[in-house]
Amino acid sequence: MGVIRLDYNYPPAKGDIDCPASYGYEVIFRMVPGLTFEMAQAGQMTHKVEREFNKAVQDLEQQGVCGITGDCGFMMAFQTLAREAATVPVFLSSMVQCPLISVAFDKYDKILILTANSDTLKPQKEALLSHCGFDVDDERFLIRGCQDVPGFDAVAKGEAVDVEKVTPGIVAMVKKIMREQPDIRAICLECTELPPYADALRAEFDISVFDAITNCDFFISSFKDNPRFGLNQWKNDWDAYITGVVAAKRTGMLMARRLAKIRQTRAHKAAAAEGIFHTSHLDFQGPASSSIATAMFPDQGKVERHGAVTGASSRQGLAGKMKANGLVGIQRPASASRLA
Repeated sequence: MGVIRLDYNYPPAKGDIDCPASYGYEVIFRMVPGLTFEMAQAGQMTHKVEREFNKAVQDLEQQGVCGITGDCGFMMAFQTLAREAATVPVFLSSMVQCPLISVAFDKYDKILILTANSDTLKPQKEALLSHCGFDVDDERFLIRGCQDVPGFDAVAKGEAVDVEKVTPGIVAMVKKIMREQPDIRAICLECTELPPYADALRAEFDISVFDAITNCDFFISSFKDNPRFGLNQWKNDWDAYITGVVAAKRTGMLMARRLAKIRQTRAHKAAAAEGIFHTSHLDFQGPASSSIATAMFPDQGKVERHGAVTGASSRQGLAGKMKANGLVGIQRPASASRLA
């Protein structure tokens, strides 16, 4: 998982999106020089910061992340910019879960949105509506800020938050809101520093609580092996198949892939998004796999989507080509070959 960070440092609590202990998987953090909280709140960057932002997104993708999020909910305003720079899923704010939450409940049920400061969320109205289908004026969504909770002002000050001290205040505030609005059926924590209180809210009210971490977990789960059923042991420590983005980085093909992406039609994009090229023991996977395989093995015959690299290639020849290009292939049992 890749996390785009503001140019800002603070001591994150466990559960905060900037704390590595908040995740059950590897996370790579990338700070954007010059990207301040004020810029994110305003939803506008300077041209220089925009270039740094695009570079950060591309750097994370080159390092092999399977999804990119942000460490500030206000980054939702930059969702479109990040999507244009990336080919992996981008979900810069927990608010992208709102359409999913809204269709899961009755149209008369209400959803509570907790933010660090309710007044600062409303200027993002247009961005939220256009990028994640969330209308701040929709009566189903109740926006409430935590700015008056004792101890939570440390967030605005950039100081360490005393989670143990703040938790009772968060629960008490929500309890009061629930008494006034008994139709609330779910809670979405917009602020990336609110997930540490999610379990306390779940325990107290026995309802669904969504936050920045559930958002990341949802997307990361779509890339992970499910050990309970289906094909297993296709992604173990010894089983290193080479993804398109990693191969692109190592062979200098990233720019070619981005140019190809611009030229593709929507139909071609949809087809390219599912491509997997493999041999009996080694494979290439991902949107860039076709161009990478063709560039690396121009004399090895035709490269077919959802098929093998045909022609004169062999496992030994393929391994030699990979080694010459700085790539490392790990042999997998034939029975474990991953097909499209």
